[in-house]
Amino acid sequence: DLGQEEEQPAATAKKGKKPKADSMVDAAGEASRKKELERKKAEEEAAAAKLKELKGMSVEELKKQLGKRGREASGKKDELVEAFFEVVQQEEAAAARRARLRSMSPEELKQLLAARGLEASGKKDAMVEALLAHQAQKREEVQKYKERAEQVLDKRREEFGAMTAGELKDLCASKGLKVGVGKEERVERLVEDAREGGDVEKQVAELCREARRGELLAKEREELLELSRSLGVEPLVKEVLVER
Repeated sequence: DLGQEEEQPAATAKKGKKPKADSMVDAAGEASRKKELERKKAEEEAAAAKLKELKGMSVEELKKQLGKRGREASGKKDELVEAFFEVVQQEEAAAARRARLRSMSPEELKQLLAARGLEASGKKDAMVEALLAHQAQKREEVQKYKERAEQVLDKRREEFGAMTAGELKDLCASKGLKVGVGKEERVERLVEDAREGGDVEKQVAELCREARRGELLAKEREELLELSRSLGVEPLVKEVLVER
């Protein structure tokens, strides 16, 4: 039968081996996954070795090293080790970023600078430093945001903690949350809801605006005019003649 003859090759193809191109793609994907796993394993082993090294340091040496880097050097040894380990990881990440940027061509660096609204000129080292400074500023802004968010959540946690178990139960129910069986559980559930619901973001944004307003008010008039010009913003400072 002609229909059966047409179906037979198709069925044979399905049961046969994969096309060579597909096999090559699968092999390449597997090699990439294997390489990524090896990289992660090497990073974990290096981190474990560094942590072991830090735990072997004395409390005084840990405090000294943290102090050199402008970090708070107080607490128990485990806390000092954890703090210094975080610093070391940040330093290693910064060194990796610097190396990655140095490996790029001047044209690639200029493109990165331009994409971030930064001046794309100067020598290669200057461009690398400008990008690193920009990245550091962004990380600082993220850290400040996190700190302010925690401040807002701590305040909300305090407000919820002042409520009675019955009030918390009703509030959870009104928000469609599980009411739980204890006051502490309800408080944490409401705090988590505030974290995910957008309320915290709004309050943090308000705190950021107020902080920025304070910074601008503390600047001299000439500084504000220069800042306005650099941003292309009309300062709206006009002389007004008043007839007396």
